[in-house]
Amino acid sequence: MEVKNLKSKKSHKTLYFNLLLFIILIGQLFVLAICVFLFDAWIPTPQNEIKQDLRQAIEYNDIEYVRETLSKYPLLANKNLNGFSFFSLMHDENFFIEAVKTGNLEMVKLFVESGADVNNRYYTTPLIAAVRGGYNDIAEYLINMGANKDSLDKSENTALDYARDASNEYLIDLLTE
Repeated sequence: MEVKNLKSKKSHKTLYFNLLLFIILIGQLFVLAICVFLFDAWIPTPQNEIKQDLRQAIEYNDIEYVRETLSKYPLLANKNLNGFSFFSLMHDENFFIEAVKTGNLEMVKLFVESGADVNNRYYTTPLIAAVRGGYNDIAEYLINMGANKDSLDKSENTALDYARDASNEYLIDLLTE
């Protein structure tokens, strides 16, 4: 009876020890994953510098730089601002939606001509961003280019919901056609 009890205690100790090792391993993998995500955003690389420059060009309405960059790197038209990084998980936007938020129709057209998806959805859609900004011309352009009027943002609202909230009769009519 004593030998069986001793074996049982040993097997419990082994189980607890193995469980502790497993928890430590999972913790180390988690820390490693965080480090990889953080370093991806902070290590200066040509790709990160191009993205940063494009972000600033959009912010300052530098059409020529945006045109030049999108002609060299058309895939950026649909890319996340921060690439695949820890920060992109917290701040999930993309260059095209940022271009829509500037209210600059010419810039929006540049993105669409470079292959931007008028129905892309990160936390919002380009159409919803245009409606929320009150950019009637951009909203109309996006609809003409095939933007889905019924897409939902992360708050489960449509472009029409935002147009009604803003009492924008032009957009309400446009979105209910």
